[in-house]
Amino acid sequence: MNPIEAEGFSDLRRVAEWFGVREVYGDSGVTEWIEKVADPHTPQTEFSPCYRHEWWLSTRSPDRTYPYNKEWQIGQARVIMVHAPGHTQGSCCPYFPDEGLVYTVDFDLTSFGPSCANVDGDFNEFIASARRIAQLDADWFLTGHQAGMFSRSEFRARLDDFLDIINKRQQRLIGLLEAGVKPEDVHKHGLLYPSEYQMDPCIYMWERVGVRKHLELLKTRSG
Repeated sequence: MNPIEAEGFSDLRRVAEWFGVREVYGDSGVTEWIEKVADPHTPQTEFSPCYRHEWWLSTRSPDRTYPYNKEWQIGQARVIMVHAPGHTQGSCCPYFPDEGLVYTVDFDLTSFGPSCANVDGDFNEFIASARRIAQLDADWFLTGHQAGMFSRSEFRARLDDFLDIINKRQQRLIGLLEAGVKPEDVHKHGLLYPSEYQMDPCIYMWERVGVRKHLELLKTRSG
């Protein structure tokens, strides 16, 4: 694993904290979440991987960490794990120089836009990292989630629209606040997710944390 997240990933309570469970649901919510992911028979939610047993299965102490921004080998392939904080502090993008390929992970160009809904996410870092990844000497940019593979020119051309979704949400947030909506009630207006999806406990959690991140960004930008 990466050196930033490796130390805490063996502790499900730490994972739950990073994930946002403690912030939104408190310590009792953390305990409940751990009990549910530990049980492979827990009913799954409709819109998120909230209670998937894979959380429990994958949370182990790693044998070692990989270095950021340095070349190393996976079999015959050369790879550089380019540190790209923003979605999380430990986020990185595997770059394969011989293949001319970079996996852009959460710089995914989807219509949903940038996600910084983990507790250690940061929009300013996300933007800076996305710009840096776009400058890599790669011919192909493979995104996470469902957008797919893009040439270098396609990725760079679409990146501005993707990042501008942050600004559009900031403008909507300003409108809500000017209309008298209290900061603690912004999540009820679906800044990130429509209300019908917030019946899912993880979607609700990401909405709450994401709204907080947008409020922090607005405060930073307004000085």
